[in-house]
Amino acid sequence: MWALYGGSLECAKLLARAGASLTKSGGEGNTILHYAALYLPEAVELLLEHPETQPLVHKKNNAGNTPLGCLLARSK
Repeated sequence: MWALYGGSLECAKLLARAGASLTKSGGEGNTILHYAALYLPEAVELLLEHPETQPLVHKKNNAGNTPLGCLLARSK
């Protein structure tokens, strides 16, 4: 998640290929897809290539936002 927060797509790719957990949530309930939507939108498609992240599309964080909601809020 920190690779996404820091804006490093290459680091995120490397971690995903190395088997890093893609399903953990952070303290505010944000999943890796939330972090991607908020800080590195170009990583969302990459992450959705991994079957374990696909159910996270509908997961809400503690504020009640899905990753798509975060992405749309960011684009305003």
